[in-house]
Amino acid sequence: MVTQTLSLNLRPATLESFIGNPNVTASIRKQLSERIPVAILLSGIPGSGKTTLARIISRIVNPGVDNPDVENINGGADNGVDKVRALIEGAAYRPFNGQKKVVIIDEAHALTSAAQQALLIPTETDDSSTLWIFTSSNPDKLDKALKSRCVHYALKPMGEIETRALVQRAAENTGSEYDTTTFIAHMVKSGVGSPRDVLMAWELYSSGTPLAQVLNAAENQSEYMEIAYAVLSGNWNKTRQLLAPIKVADARALRTILSGILRGELLRTEPGPKSAALSVCLVGLGAANFEDGLAYGTAVGLLYKTCIAISGAK
Repeated sequence: MVTQTLSLNLRPATLESFIGNPNVTASIRKQLSERIPVAILLSGIPGSGKTTLARIISRIVNPGVDNPDVENINGGADNGVDKVRALIEGAAYRPFNGQKKVVIIDEAHALTSAAQQALLIPTETDDSSTLWIFTSSNPDKLDKALKSRCVHYALKPMGEIETRALVQRAAENTGSEYDTTTFIAHMVKSGVGSPRDVLMAWELYSSGTPLAQVLNAAENQSEYMEIAYAVLSGNWNKTRQLLAPIKVADARALRTILSGILRGELLRTEPGPKSAALSVCLVGLGAANFEDGLAYGTAVGLLYKTCIAISGAK
């Protein structure tokens, strides 16, 4: 069983190691070498590498800095104007490290209208010491004025060549002897073009999940992600409603996707009650035995406790 989420374990750290969208990475390299913009928008399907690319950009604009000054929030879980105003206030101070403070707002289209409006002034200042990076799987929902202030890069789904390269990298990382040729053919035929979807599918496949179930999990990933965002919002009622139609047989896929998103949020969260709740949940999800019928109930119980803890921490 793979114990490390591949989407994090194989996350590229440079433009050269980023698989897919060579035209986009070339344009970003050229743009940053000439002028660092105030705001960048990275759009694409869920799991296409938007946040990964945002973090690569943060390192490029702060060359030689081991830990660039980066703030990262998820608009799907933290979408209120108060949170955005706190980010804007923090952006007013010069960065401790490097040339630029970088603020990454994932799923920026999920921010409230007031939160998006609040970002208009800081993103129109040419001499800003902060680079704002927005990612979105639905850029049409972004405020038009905010969108117009951004240099926009649209990421396309991977093709067969990119999928093959990514799966080979994953297979080498996991040491798996499973048939990559059959797996890749199924991914391409099913139109799975998101790096995160492909890696999640490989993680399930290489741990013994039948290929048919793997493909079903990929198709249901958006629903699983919505569950994760409800948990991160501390909203148990919504989480409970979203969990109701999930089949017990899908518990392993649910665990895999939840673990990846919650682990990513943990990396963004300062030490405190929320990070403690996420840590406990991740340990529980990792320890659950997904070969028996208790796995689904275990996951539900962990998510309930996590929702309550996060809700109380706000």
